[in-house]
Amino acid sequence: MNNVKIVYNGMEYLFDSTISIKAKGVMAMMVAYANKNSKNVFVLDDVREFCCDGKTAFSNAVKELIDHGYVSMTKTGNGFAGSPWEFILKE
Repeated sequence: MNNVKIVYNGMEYLFDSTISIKAKGVMAMMVAYANKNSKNVFVLDDVREFCCDGKTAFSNAVKELIDHGYVSMTKTGNGFAGSPWEFILKE
């Protein structure tokens, strides 16, 4: 069981009844991706490639997390299209 991940009560978003199960799943994916890759700057499509939902559904879930204060984003790099975003995740 070397690859077991623990979900703990400190992950407040899991117990927030005002956000959808899809948003909770996307948040869990973002946290896992950031932890696995030891970085908080990534292209959202890098995370989205691991799910079967379309870009719009995925983006809507991220927007829901932003609207509820679980995610904030800051543009990094040169500011041009395709530059990565820095995601600040509130667990």
